[in-house]
Amino acid sequence: WYIIFLYFVIPTTCMVIFSSFSCIDFDTDNDFNNDGDIVSYLRADLSIQCEDHTLGISHNMTRKYFFIFTYAGLMVVIVPIGVPAILFTLLWLKRNEIEERRTR
Repeated sequence: WYIIFLYFVIPTTCMVIFSSFSCIDFDTDNDFNNDGDIVSYLRADLSIQCEDHTLGISHNMTRKYFFIFTYAGLMVVIVPIGVPAILFTLLWLKRNEIEERRTR
């Protein structure tokens, strides 16, 4: 039953995890100032700023987004990679019992 449950849960969980890496850029340029500063926000939650490209500094990650980025990276190792690897290992270890099993 756990495998069936995980079959439905893992795709949605992976989609949420990978959405933590998607940011969208906004140009803060206005009619009075042509400096062309770009501010980047998390696509899944536009209240979270990813990067601030002002002052010509590229890839200046905010603290909040750095935490989200790091946590999401850890979750990528655990959920999309780790859970299927653990399930494969458990099934592989029980392969002889599974193959010898007689069903009606």
